[in-house]
Amino acid sequence: MIVVAGPPGSGKSSRFPLSAFGVDWFNADDRAAELNLGSFHKISADIRSQVNVEFQRWILDHISAHEGFAHQGRSKASAN
Repeated sequence: MIVVAGPPGSGKSSRFPLSAFGVDWFNADDRAAELNLGSFHKISADIRSQVNVEFQRWILDHISAHEGFAHQGRSKASAN
């Protein structure tokens, strides 16, 4: 297990891109922005909730299939 931790905006994504780990990956913040017309600003609680459901399903699917994965971000329930 590899854990990269730090405050928002500290460069975790830039220094340790998920794609570099060689496994399937999910970035909750990127998915939320995708659903928010490409913007990371003012992501609604509804979008965050939808991403949480997708994220949980994605993790469970990977665990059930015994597949490795990497993820980043925890989709906050509050709007930015």
